[in-house]
Amino acid sequence: MARRLLLMLAMAGLVATAACASNEPTPRVDKPHGAFRTYVAIGDSSTAGPGIHPVDRSSGACSRAKKNYPALLAKALKIPSVRDVSCSGALTKDITEARPIVSEVPGAMLDAVTADTELVTVSIGGNDGGASSGIVVSCLFYEYDAAKCAKFLDTKLDKILKKTVKRLASALESIKTKAPNARVILIGYLPVMPEDGGCVMPDLDPARIAPTRSGLMAINQAFKKAADSADVDFISLVDRGADHISCDGDKAWVTGMEGEPGNGALLHPNKRGMRAVANILAAYLEK
Repeated sequence: MARRLLLMLAMAGLVATAACASNEPTPRVDKPHGAFRTYVAIGDSSTAGPGIHPVDRSSGACSRAKKNYPALLAKALKIPSVRDVSCSGALTKDITEARPIVSEVPGAMLDAVTADTELVTVSIGGNDGGASSGIVVSCLFYEYDAAKCAKFLDTKLDKILKKTVKRLASALESIKTKAPNARVILIGYLPVMPEDGGCVMPDLDPARIAPTRSGLMAINQAFKKAADSADVDFISLVDRGADHISCDGDKAWVTGMEGEPGNGALLHPNKRGMRAVANILAAYLEK
């Protein structure tokens, strides 16, 4: 029972599988190295980096790692002013609505954005409506039942994601309105489940992997729709992350089913994953 509860809590900010849009959009603004002076990072646990040491103690229950990808990106691009308001378990509504007091920034994430903000990265939405946790509990973990998994994917998930697209697109528009000169980028989640023929996840029935991967990929497809609707850049991590699944050993960018103390929460980005995302973003922004 305790293990089941721990797994359920870990799913509050599950890192979902990236999907779709293998061709990244052409950058809209030519910002060379060192050109960004102000940066705001908005996101859930995929950005915050729970379980990665050292932890930013001031972030409270948001559990932000001191070396998550926003921190590493800011260092790489030499951005002097950084506001990271990412929070484990965050929902899309937390961008525009005040959150419970769980960190040093208890208000809406949007409060960190100003008219002078020049760069905003966003990675959030998988927690909305219990999408990611519902997929994992129904299709992957110990309560797995093929019929229940199919029912969640076929009847519930689509309705949840349609609402997520609308909320996320609206939130992105709000960011653009508040920071009209900012580069706004929506970032997909790192892949977690291996593709057919990929690495093998030990002690896991292969029959669970395909539907779980399909459901998690649908979340990223919703992200792409939201980015298109709000006319902001979208970066999919599916191609670069395909060979860095949790079962890829020393190459993995996410932790496995058992987690790894100090190196990322269950099925979340690890230290290598955070460095990888920071490098991908830095290269993208320096085009």
